[in-house]
Amino acid sequence: MNTAEKQEKKRHPKLLDQDMRPVLFEMFEMSGERMRIMEEFVLCRKCRADAVMFAPERGIIGFEIKSDRDSLERLEHQVRDYSRFCDYNYLVTGAKYINKAAEVLPEFWGIYCISEQNGALKLTIEREAAVSPKVRLQNQLKFLWRNELIDIMKRHKIRGYSSRNKSKIRRLLLDNMDKQELKSELFEMMMERDYSIYEETDEEE
Repeated sequence: MNTAEKQEKKRHPKLLDQDMRPVLFEMFEMSGERMRIMEEFVLCRKCRADAVMFAPERGIIGFEIKSDRDSLERLEHQVRDYSRFCDYNYLVTGAKYINKAAEVLPEFWGIYCISEQNGALKLTIEREAAVSPKVRLQNQLKFLWRNELIDIMKRHKIRGYSSRNKSKIRRLLLDNMDKQELKSELFEMMMERDYSIYEETDEEE
């Protein structure tokens, strides 16, 4: 590496995941909107989202962060899984991948770009997300633990859950509740969940 390359690298250091997250989250947290952001959130057995935001007024929003040290190798599979579980999805990246990202992402995915401006990292939106055509409430209900599903059943006086597994309880809820009301219950459960008290260990889907 010659002197000029070294100076350029010093002026534009690699954009790291740990530096990108606070910039992204601060924008939403400053809005004052009721929401909860969960990092490293398990969407399904094959996919862990970098972050998922539960915001009753917006929806369930997934964020996949690609720093300068990451690659886009797994992006196709990640897009498939995020799209099934989140209402809206965004790729958060820097200048290194911004053009490539726009080429490979489906049109309903949004894109945020984080770049250095006047010595500070700034977040700009390159493309707004649209509702995922692949998202399903039955997939989103998989976020809930069995005791949370049962609490919803009890609150709405739906019987027949005692001997059923999570899959069958979810089906009972879908068959007996208005979808919008059920989605509201899902938000409340995720907003109020206390991981320090209880941790789900049953992996049954």
